[in-house]
Amino acid sequence: MNQKIFFIIGIPTVLMAIISIGMPFYCRSILNQAGQKLLPLVRKKQIVSHWVTPILSYLLVILPFFINMGRFGMIIPYCGVVGLYIVLKESSFAPNSGVYEKLLINSSTILKYESIKEFPEEPQANVLIITNKKNQKIQLVFDNPNEALEVLNVLKKQMKV
Repeated sequence: MNQKIFFIIGIPTVLMAIISIGMPFYCRSILNQAGQKLLPLVRKKQIVSHWVTPILSYLLVILPFFINMGRFGMIIPYCGVVGLYIVLKESSFAPNSGVYEKLLINSSTILKYESIKEFPEEPQANVLIITNKKNQKIQLVFDNPNEALEVLNVLKKQMKV
């Protein structure tokens, strides 16, 4: 029983505390590296999901003690940890979305200019597909095509292309 409590409640709770306390510091360090904001991006407020999801994440930690889930009972709390990380990252970086001197923040996607290998000549509707130096395609979705075009122009200017 003690091992069950340790692996199902102890470790996920500690991980959630580390994520909850560390995310503001991580966000601040990224913003300090970013430089001055050149172009702010429009973001819709998602108040409900930013309050409901963390509460549900913490409930997933204690759920296996009330409902017998068999082998999945050990996995469910860790899904809560991942969910909490995703929501906290999104809610920390979404208000700061924009094009900065050294990087681009689009919701929870952080893209440093030095890691960009190539980007398109023109956006496809409201989407930019950028290839990084690891040959991974990163898809950035914007509110409208004009915003995507403005971001592309600022990126070209910043990268001197």
